[in-house]
Parts: sequence; structure tokens; C-alpha cells
Amino acid sequence: YVRHAAILVEGPLDVFRVGPGEVASLGIKYTKKQLLRLSNFPLRVVCFDNEEEAQRQARRVCNTLEGLPGETINVCLKSKDPGSATEEEIQQLRKDYLE
Repeated sequence: YVRHAAILVEGPLDVFRVGPGEVASLGIKYTKKQLLRLSNFPLRVVCFDNEEEAQRQARRVCNTLEGLPGETINVCLKSKDPGSATEEEIQQLRKDYLE
């Protein structure tokens, strides 16, 4: 269900919360294969939890993908993670990057 943009989150519950357009790395660790698949989208948004270690990993993902065609953006929500985000945060995330 990913089209022009992919939002990378940590887990499946985050994907369920935001809906189509999201993909999960299954934790803050990721594989080269996951990054390769993600690099195929013109817009890549990394939306990991707002904890320090998760944001450090999110920046690593962005730094790895920044030299490839397309745009990579790191988004940190006010909520702890996308799974616990407010409806307003989810709607804004979808509007800004998926619509």
C-alpha cells in the first residue's frame, strides 16, 4: 500500500495506527535490504519513537539514504511513538507526506 512515499516506523502496531503508506523495520535496527527497498521511493520519512536511542538510529537511516535519489526526512512526533500518537498528529503526518 505504499505509493510515492514510505513512512518507516519501528513496529507493526505503529503501521496499524497510521495505515497505508507505512512500513516497519521491526525495531530500531534495520538491514541493508530494508534500506535498499526503502530507497526505491522518492519520498522516505523516518518516524521512530521519540526516545534518544531511537532518534539516533533514525538519523543514521536518514544519513545513509541522503545520498540517493529522492528525499529522506526524519520526523519526531510529540507522542512517544506513532502507535500512541493523537489523531491530530496522525492526520498531520498523513497530510504532510502521504497525500
